[in-house]
Amino acid sequence: MARSLLKEPLLHFFLLGAALFGVYAWVNPQAFDDESQIVIGQGDISSLIAKFERTWNRAPTDQELQGLIRDFTIEEVFYREALAMGMDKNDSLIRRRLHQKMAFIASDTAAAVRADDAELQRYLDAHPEKFQRDATYSFEHVYLRVEPDAERMQAKLSAVVNALENGQPAQSESTLLPPRFDQVTAFQVDRVLGAGFADTLATLPLESWQGPVDSGLGLHFVFVESVVPGEVPSLEEAREDVEREWRNEKYAELKQNMIEALLAKYDIKVESSDTNVGGNS
Repeated sequence: MARSLLKEPLLHFFLLGAALFGVYAWVNPQAFDDESQIVIGQGDISSLIAKFERTWNRAPTDQELQGLIRDFTIEEVFYREALAMGMDKNDSLIRRRLHQKMAFIASDTAAAVRADDAELQRYLDAHPEKFQRDATYSFEHVYLRVEPDAERMQAKLSAVVNALENGQPAQSESTLLPPRFDQVTAFQVDRVLGAGFADTLATLPLESWQGPVDSGLGLHFVFVESVVPGEVPSLEEAREDVEREWRNEKYAELKQNMIEALLAKYDIKVESSDTNVGGNS
């Protein structure tokens, strides 16, 4: 029985693990002297309960909560032992995760900063291009498909021109395009009628039929009723957007300041390179 037990791979695994921990404890006794006490605080328990509720849409039972606390405790024990054994060293995944957590500090700090109306107005005045609203166009059009036969195409154009010049309605050819566009932006116009069509609209005189205008889909005779120029909104109208952009900029500033301050604490040397990445070198 004893001989067969000695042949078990699982036993070999545990013996090897115990030997590894024993050797490490002998070589680095101080690594196992730190913080032997683990305290599961009320904040930890509340966090475990909240995470369970988000996952299962209900509160955990007493038995489930005990299981959550036990799992959390085991995770903490493994975490401390891994740190004591230096398993966090030279691990690219851990390095990236810790880098992210440090970056979150700047993010949390920026989120806590509040700007008053005067600060937001100064930001809006300094960056009007970020909040500029597009011009809008209201127009109607008569659409004609392009004919491969030049004479037939000319006849269609002449018919529309004669009708419009005599104040008679000109009928668009069958199409899925809407006959009118009301207060649409340049982006919306170009998305439907093709890039550059809005630029052409901006050059046409108001309240008169003009054309034909090529859209890439065909030819159009266009009656532009109104063009509302783009403008920078007031702070009251764009407060949410201004505050978001202001906060993003503050976050970038705080993060850069934090990086420079941390780099300054270190004497950084890059071997076999003349490159200076910052800090005291």
